[in-house]
Amino acid sequence: MNTYNEDKITIISGHYRKILTTINGDFKYTDVLKDFENIAKYKISINLPYVLMINDIHGLKNILISNVTKKNINSNIINLLSFFNDVGNKVASVYLEEYIGSLLSMNNVRINSLADIGEKKNIIYYEAHLLWLINLQIL
Repeated sequence: MNTYNEDKITIISGHYRKILTTINGDFKYTDVLKDFENIAKYKISINLPYVLMINDIHGLKNILISNVTKKNINSNIINLLSFFNDVGNKVASVYLEEYIGSLLSMNNVRINSLADIGEKKNIIYYEAHLLWLINLQIL
């Protein structure tokens, strides 16, 4: 199945253009983190895997490091690496939050469907396992 879509590509490239434009000028750290959070949420909405999102971030980081070294502003490399570490953590947090939410939703559906046949021992153990997963998510 081909999932290529011009509109999705246009939206994604628009997000990255905005980030690059922001980074090339004076910018607030929190604003750029918010931009990466927004692109992560969009990529989740189109079911783009976390691995591909992180790959994009690493590619962008490598391009920016290359540009910084060409301009002999080597003192900024450490700051850039630290910044992209924070970006990676933010994106991971967004993806994890979405995954936990969908897992919780699926578990609730499963638990509700088990209510009708709860008299069997195996089903009771399975229900306890699902409840444990929910409690784990709350922690």
